[in-house]
Amino acid sequence: MILRLVLDLTVSEIGEALRLSRSAVQRRRTKSLNVLRTKLTARKGG
Repeated sequence: MILRLVLDLTVSEIGEALRLSRSAVQRRRTKSLNVLRTKLTARKGG
């Protein structure tokens, strides 16, 4: 998430930097966002 949001890298650039396919980067991003969403929702109490 930091590579995308802070460094403003594209999915392709992140994949190249981490030696991952675009689809692997997208899967990891989706999973990370879901985890973050769940944790924030739990903290909010709903």
